[in-house]
Amino acid sequence: MRDGVRRKLPLSLGLLTLTHLLLVCSLFIAKPSSSTIDCLHRGVLGHVGDDSSFFIESAWNAFRAHQPIYRTLFFEQHMKFQYPTSSILLGSLAHTVGLSTYTAVKSIVLLSALMTIFFATEVFLHVLPKDQTDSGYRWKVRLQIAAVGFTFYPLVNSVDLGQIQTLITFLFTLAVWFWMRKQASAAAVCLAIACIFKPQLAVFALWGLLRRQWRFVGTFAACFVIIQLVAIGLYGWRNELDYLAVLSYMGHRGEVVFENQSINGWMQREFGNGLGVKSAYFTYPPYNAAIYVVTLVSSTALLLFGLAVPALRGWKSTTSDFILFGMLATMASPIAWTHHYGLFFVGFIYIFAMCLRQAGTIPPFVAVCFLVMANFFHFFGRWALNRGVELLFSTVLYAGLGVLYWLSFRMDHNEAGPLPSPDASSAGTR
Repeated sequence: MRDGVRRKLPLSLGLLTLTHLLLVCSLFIAKPSSSTIDCLHRGVLGHVGDDSSFFIESAWNAFRAHQPIYRTLFFEQHMKFQYPTSSILLGSLAHTVGLSTYTAVKSIVLLSALMTIFFATEVFLHVLPKDQTDSGYRWKVRLQIAAVGFTFYPLVNSVDLGQIQTLITFLFTLAVWFWMRKQASAAAVCLAIACIFKPQLAVFALWGLLRRQWRFVGTFAACFVIIQLVAIGLYGWRNELDYLAVLSYMGHRGEVVFENQSINGWMQREFGNGLGVKSAYFTYPPYNAAIYVVTLVSSTALLLFGLAVPALRGWKSTTSDFILFGMLATMASPIAWTHHYGLFFVGFIYIFAMCLRQAGTIPPFVAVCFLVMANFFHFFGRWALNRGVELLFSTVLYAGLGVLYWLSFRMDHNEAGPLPSPDASSAGTR
C-alpha cells in the first residue's frame, strides 16, 4: 500500500492543476491584456508597478520637507497613502544603503512572491508523512504547486502592481510554516513585521491571548512595540496620531471600486454609493451611516467567528485555527482589495494537503472555490458596477466565504495519521 502511495500522486491534485491552467489560458485568449498571463509576463521581465513604492517615497519626501505626512498627503493632496508611519522605515532604510524606494520595493515584491510559493509548498509537504512519500512524489507536488502559485491571480496581481502586500502575504505564509513546526515566537515575529505595513494583523494579539499562547503574545507585543517606538522616535508623535484619523476616515467610508472584495465594497456597490464619481479609484465614497453600521457589525462578526468556532469545535491553537483567523482578519477589513487575498494561497494549499492526507482527494467544493478566487474573470467588469447586478460578481468575496465555511465546518483538523491507501484515493476521485 505504501509503495503505491509513493509512486502515485492523487489524481484530484493533477486534475485541479490542469483545470486551473486551462482556465488561465482560456481567459488569456479571450482578453490577453487583462489576464493572469499578462501580469505574469510583466513580472518575469521585472516590469513591476510602483503602487506601494510611490506612496512610501512620497511620505519619505514629505517627512524630509518637515511636512505633517498624513495631513499633507492624505487630507490635503487626497493621496491614498494608507500605510502607518512605520512603513516609512522601508524608505529610510533604502536611502540609507543608497537605494531608491522603488528599487527596494520592487526587489522585495519579486522575492516575496517566490518565497511565498516555496513556503506554501513546504506547508503542504509538512502535512504529508515523510516515511510514506519518496522524493519523486514530493517533487511532483512542488511542480504542481508552483504551477498554480505562479498563476494565482491575487498573488500575481500583487506583484504586477508592485504592492507591498506581497511581502505581507509571504510573512503570513512563513508564520504558518513556523506555527506548524511549533515555533510560536518565530511566527509572532513574522506577524509583527507584517504590521509595519498592515496594522490590522495586530488582532492576532487578541487571538493569542484567548488561546493562552503566552510566548506568541509576548514576542508579538515586544516586536510590535519596539517597531512602533522606533517609528515614533524617527517621525514623531504627531504623524502617529494623525494616522489614527486616517484609519477612522477609511473605516467610515471604505471603497466602492470592484476590486474591493469585502462586505463594505459589496454594500457600497449595492447602494450605488460613489459609483457616479469617475475618479472612484482616487477618492473614497461619501459616508453612509447604514453601510458603516453593516461594515462594523460584519467585521466584528467575522473576527468573533474566528475566535469562537475553533474553540467551540475543539481545534483551537491548531494550524487550521491560525490560518482561519489570518484569512478572517483579511476579509474583516473594510478595504480588502483582490491582491490582499494572496494571503489565501497558503490557506488553500494547506486545505488541499489535509484533504489529500485524510481522504485522498480534493473535494469539488474546495476546488471550485480555488478556481474562482485564483482567476480574474475580466468579462464581469461590464456589469460589475451596475446596481442590482453587481451582487452576482463579487466572486473573490464569495470564494473566500466558501473556503472559510469548509475549513470551519467540513474539514477534519487532525494532522496526524497515515495517508489513505491508493484504493481509497482512486475511489475518492471518481
